[in-house]
Amino acid sequence: MRKRKYSFILAVMLIAALMTGCSGTPETKTLYQSESVRIERTGSQTVIYDLVGGAEYSFTSHRARVKKEQTTEELLQMWTAKTTADTDTIKLQTVQGLIILEDKTAEKTYYIK
Repeated sequence: MRKRKYSFILAVMLIAALMTGCSGTPETKTLYQSESVRIERTGSQTVIYDLVGGAEYSFTSHRARVKKEQTTEELLQMWTAKTTADTDTIKLQTVQGLIILEDKTAEKTYYIK
């Protein structure tokens, strides 16, 4: 009887601890800001604001999948930059979880991991 009582109390305490520990919201951090671009990160999501063009681009980071063997064609495709946006003010490219931002107004390039 005593063991059941202690097990029940322990289970209730464990559930309460799990519920209170997972309720926090991630903090939004500004990684870069210029007159034309602002980059913010909240948890695993990165948002790039084109302040001049009025556009917003969102990227979510994921864990990489690992394969035992990959063909040369698969490796080339994986490591080739893909252009997401190319406007008068910014150019966005992605390569394997890396975001390459070319701020054309400020004439600077930023690499966001």
